[in-house]
Amino acid sequence: MTGFARPEILASPDWLAENIARPEVRVVDLRWRPDGTGAELHAAGHIPGASWLDWAHELVDVEEQSGPFLLAGPER
Repeated sequence: MTGFARPEILASPDWLAENIARPEVRVVDLRWRPDGTGAELHAAGHIPGASWLDWAHELVDVEEQSGPFLLAGPER
């Protein structure tokens, strides 16, 4: 995987296919759409066992949304 800043932290499809059954491997689907259809896309089809996470709702500090998205702190 070239062209990424940290390719060593990304899983290739081949790696995932070989390791998806390991209990410590988690697949999180972070698809997001401005129209709010991310959950529908996940429901329509995803990697088996993948959880869906609405990153714009769950991981963003909503109190600091006057500008770009900011990652919420650990207390959230």
